Amino acid sequence: MEEDGQTYLLPYSAIARLIITAAGAFAFFMAPYELWRGVWPLNITTPFFGFIMLGGMSVGATFLHAGLFAPSGRLVFRDGVLEVEKRYLTHVTRSLIPATDIQAVEVVEDPNSDGPSDWQAAIRTTSSGPIYSRPLATPADAEALAVIFREKLGLPPGQA
Repeated sequence: MEEDGQTYLLPYSAIARLIITAAGAFAFFMAPYELWRGVWPLNITTPFFGFIMLGGMSVGATFLHAGLFAPSGRLVFRDGVLEVEKRYLTHVTRSLIPATDIQAVEVVEDPNSDGPSDWQAAIRTTSSGPIYSRPLATPADAEALAVIFREKLGLPPGQA
């Protein structure tokens, strides 16, 4: 939680956005630039170099999409309402979720973590998908954050 005690940030910094976008642009444009000689004029190696080129371009396109369109988030807990703000590169969206629409606040293991497990506090709602916290190192840290979320939302302490 931030210093005001009501705000929780899910940051996506400008430098991370810039690095991911630059890496995506590099892969997207360098793959055809370097491999085009193996594709044209048509010959026996065309399919081989074509698949490699398209694979490199698809990785670059994925990074470009993540860099340009992934949101930075902010959760604001106030008066029985959870305000979810998502900041994209070009616009901001806000949604208000009343505490009555929240099914549970629980601790979940991040299935996509590399190496040691990452844990997150997840807010399950009836009106939208789950809202996850930043990855945390231990289940105890995630449970402590889930307790804070429950307290801010006015939910019973044991609700899982």
